[in-house]
Amino acid sequence: MKRLKTFSKKQPLPEEPSWKPRVLSLQAIVVAIVGLMLAALQLAVGVTETVRQLDGIRSEAMYRATTGLDLLSAIPARNAVNGGDNADAKAVLESLHSIADIYTRNHPGETIRVEVGDGADGQPAATDGDSATWGDSDLSVRRAFVLDDGATPVSGSFSARVDLGGDYAVWRKTIRDRAQLAAFIVLSVLMLAVILMRVTVVSPLERLSRLTRRLAAGELVEVPEPADRAREICELSEALVVFRNNLAQKNALEAANVVALRKLEWTTGNLDMALRSMTQGLALFDAQHRLLLVNERFLEIFDLSEQAFGAKLTAQDVEDLIAGQIAATHDATGHSVGGELFGRHLSRLFTQAEPVSGEETFGDWIISFTHVVTGEGGWVTTVEDVTERRAQEARLAYLSRFDALTGLPNRTQFNDRLALDLSWAADNGIKLAAIGLDLNKFKEINDQRGHSAGDAVLVAIGRRLDGAAQDGEFVGRIGGDEYCALKKFRSQTEVAEFIGRLERCFNDPIRVEENDISVGVSIGVAIYPDDAVDAEQLFNNADLAKYRAKRSVTQNVCFYEAEMDEASRERRAMARDLWDALDRDEFHLTYQVQKNIRSRETIGYEALIRWTHPTRGAVPPDAFIPIAEECGAILPIGRWVLKRACADAVAWSDDLRVAVNLSPVQIANDDIVKLVHETLLETGLTPQRLELEITESTIIGDKAHALHVLRQLKALGITVALDDFGTGYSSLDTLNSFPFDKIKIDRSFLAEAEVKDDSRAIVKAVVALGRSLDVPVLAEGVETAGQLSILEEEGCEEAQGFLFGRPARLTGDEVSATAERSA
Repeated sequence: MKRLKTFSKKQPLPEEPSWKPRVLSLQAIVVAIVGLMLAALQLAVGVTETVRQLDGIRSEAMYRATTGLDLLSAIPARNAVNGGDNADAKAVLESLHSIADIYTRNHPGETIRVEVGDGADGQPAATDGDSATWGDSDLSVRRAFVLDDGATPVSGSFSARVDLGGDYAVWRKTIRDRAQLAAFIVLSVLMLAVILMRVTVVSPLERLSRLTRRLAAGELVEVPEPADRAREICELSEALVVFRNNLAQKNALEAANVVALRKLEWTTGNLDMALRSMTQGLALFDAQHRLLLVNERFLEIFDLSEQAFGAKLTAQDVEDLIAGQIAATHDATGHSVGGELFGRHLSRLFTQAEPVSGEETFGDWIISFTHVVTGEGGWVTTVEDVTERRAQEARLAYLSRFDALTGLPNRTQFNDRLALDLSWAADNGIKLAAIGLDLNKFKEINDQRGHSAGDAVLVAIGRRLDGAAQDGEFVGRIGGDEYCALKKFRSQTEVAEFIGRLERCFNDPIRVEENDISVGVSIGVAIYPDDAVDAEQLFNNADLAKYRAKRSVTQNVCFYEAEMDEASRERRAMARDLWDALDRDEFHLTYQVQKNIRSRETIGYEALIRWTHPTRGAVPPDAFIPIAEECGAILPIGRWVLKRACADAVAWSDDLRVAVNLSPVQIANDDIVKLVHETLLETGLTPQRLELEITESTIIGDKAHALHVLRQLKALGITVALDDFGTGYSSLDTLNSFPFDKIKIDRSFLAEAEVKDDSRAIVKAVVALGRSLDVPVLAEGVETAGQLSILEEEGCEEAQGFLFGRPARLTGDEVSATAERSA
């Protein structure tokens, strides 16, 4: 069926004039017609009177004309009766002419003439009867006669002309004018009648016809109300209005149906999609317990086929199918339990008239269900297989209290256990030892052997610690390479024995991928109530003791002492002061000369930072630099050192280099390359005169990033030196990773080179390595002539140390003077 066209708005017809002007126009037309008809009637009366007047004039004129003609006509008639001859005829004619002249003279306005002829010679021929000719101002009457003289008849005619006078012409013109006016009036009446018919009948009908065609085409146009139309047209218009309204209602209903259908299709589609996408199975039952709807997930959960649900099923049928499937796939008791998904719980549902939910377990299978009553007396059952979810929840619950890698209790469980043990110790008057354990050099194991090896070490240590713990004792892993332990005790012997068991866990190496890895441990111990009475403070104190053990060379177990807390506070205070030291201008640079061993020429200076604190005085670099690296102050401090050293070196001789140490924290910062480049541009120092020194630990941390940064720095044209070579975990691997421009031998090897052959052998090997790589070697810490002699014998090229000069604050002139003396 063709769908009618609908519009969001009604389509109005062209604007009609107001009904009042239209009515006035019709009234004017009617009045004009009536007036014209009255004028025509009056004109007809006038014309009738004028015609009567003209008839009188014409009758009188005809009488006058025929009277003269009758007088003349009597003479030929008498002659014919007397049987006259030709001579008599001539006499008669003469007599006729005389009489005619006399008559004409005696009757003004009238003229009578006698004409004779037979017609052959051009004379008028005789005719029977009178012929009258009316002119505009006269009347002419002709009458024929014949004179028979017995031999040749003479024929002729009498003509009489009567002057009608001026009134005749006026009346005749009046009739003609009034006839024209009458014709105009008739035409006007006809035209007005046509207009009236057009306005009152034809136009409305045409408009209604157009409306009908548009309405028939489905166009909802507005039907105007009739103003002063005929009853039939009004009825037709009203019928169209009804038709239009019905059509509008029909279109509205169809549009509403279309919208409703689309909504229904959309809702149905979404419902179907929602049912297919649901993680829950859904089954809908009516009040008679008949199954109305089931989604795919319901079938999947119970491993049922669609064919099994092809026929009309009841809730009992569904229960039986589910129970049978459970019995077949999960356990032997599934049938009886399966029915409980509906029967036992539905009785509660209809009794309480509120949703019923719960879970049923079938062996290792857990099903969550919900029953909800519908408005028609049926119910909706939703089921969900929550077996995996419950397993995940159990896993998350486990992970919230246990370490995922080692399986030991984590920090959360440790804190709970610590609070519980503290309360128990307080109630029972015993002591509690909080113990922190930290693996030594575990970062190097991760960096050199990989994270998988590091994880294997952590797991093995965790297994050993767990095996060492006895009843009432607690061990756990609190993150990274840190472990913890708790021990309730009454005598110091008990805690010492427990710590001994923990230490022995680290005695034997750990086998990882056919490699034996030895791991050391630092242990810190804090005792309740001697060292602290609350949990947080107690373990913080154990941490302080652990860090003391980590820094100690002789012992790996430290018990908390009060001065440890003071040292911790001192480190925090120093960190705060470091952030303010730059603003207070407390730093300055000293320079230690570097010499060519063979020529004793000065080749450059190493910039060394010094800190003069207003209350602490001179603070050694090894005391504040580690703290600056920990708190992040090393970044602004390192920026200041680089800029100041480059600015000072600009004033030196062009052949002298300046060496600046870079911290691992600076290398890890993404802005270091940009900082070096900007510093060279700002100070004007040529890149070849800047030497940056880095330690092996800088590369070990994040090798890929560190090497990428070093390559960018070297691309600027600067020199990169490997500082403290030989003290790292794998010095040769580090040297092989990057083409360094210089190797610096650590001072610790040179300090014992005069007395220990091993140390001298190391110096010799490093120098030989540099020679083979064509890389110059610089020895640090040269303090005696004997050490210098060893370096000369081994072929070392460069050196620095107290033997050549202590670090000092130098001006440009002093540097130049020193260089001249060395030359």
